[in-house]
Amino acid sequence: TKKGDAKILRQCTLPLTGKGVVHLIVTELGVFSVCPEGLVLEELAEGVDLEQVQAKTSADFIVSKNLKPMRLA
Repeated sequence: TKKGDAKILRQCTLPLTGKGVVHLIVTELGVFSVCPEGLVLEELAEGVDLEQVQAKTSADFIVSKNLKPMRLA
């Protein structure tokens, strides 16, 4: 967030209206897929390293064996 708080949390703090419908999370740091085994970091943004993502993400995540640079639109 602008205050420096994590955007991806261990547990949602807002009322849920569609549990289980999110399959992909895209941030300025990278791209996560939402799988039965948990969050998987699939892509890293240019100039971002794994340590930065870990520091700014409060949820646990798995690093994909096929981690690649984030694709630009």
